[in-house]
Amino acid sequence: MPLTDMKRTGAENDVSEFRCGNESKYPWGLRIHLNEIDLEKLGIKELPDIESEMQMVALVEVVEVASTEMSGEKEHRRVELQIKEMAVQPHEQERQQFQVMYPGSGETLSDA
Repeated sequence: MPLTDMKRTGAENDVSEFRCGNESKYPWGLRIHLNEIDLEKLGIKELPDIESEMQMVALVEVVEVASTEMSGEKEHRRVELQIKEMAVQPHEQERQQFQVMYPGSGETLSDA
């Protein structure tokens, strides 16, 4: 399955919602927090460098859906997902495994 860049650009930045820090282009709701127990379960023994990239694969459950329509505004839709199972690896390792699992999909991954 191709990956989608969730960065907010142009008019999307005008949407009033919280961001991950003042300079972030990504919505706060897409950030996850892994504590010591989570890191241990995932087998992450050493903390990664800040700004390094990792690849995550997850099984999620839809736990809430909502649609709100207000006078004079377009419909606002929302889906809340609960991560049930996940794997996290350094980006390059996952890129190689992803390309084996999904041949021809490598061009969808960022070369950053």
